Parts: sequence; C-alpha cells; structure tokens
Amino acid sequence: MHQYEWEGERNCLAVPVHAPSGEVVAAVGVAVVDTRRLATTVEAAQRAARMLSTSLGRTPGAGAPRSG
Repeated sequence: MHQYEWEGERNCLAVPVHAPSGEVVAAVGVAVVDTRRLATTVEAAQRAARMLSTSLGRTPGAGAPRSG
C-alpha cells in the first residue's frame, strides 16, 4: 500500500492488484477527505484488491503475456 497527503486536505492511497503470476497489473486507488475514516478505508481498499487478485486467478488467461 502507498499512502500520501494531497493538498493538505486529502489522503490518497493505492493498493496493488496482482495477476496469478504475482505481477502487479492494476491498483485500487482511493482519496479520503475525512482522515478519521482512513483506517476503515484502508481495510476496504485492501479487501477489494485481494478480491480482484483472487478473481483474476479464476479468469482463464488472466496474467498471460499479451501478444501483439
């Protein structure tokens, strides 16, 4: 997870989504205005990234090298 402050009013975070190969193929990104909700938001973003990573593992051909 990567977290940073933006313009002193928002915290932004990004959580990686992994292909079955382990390669990072996407990220779940969130901007939080109310920092009192940051911990809950981090947990939700991490859960969403895990769910997406798991779903990619169930998708035929996911994580396979692209041709072209």
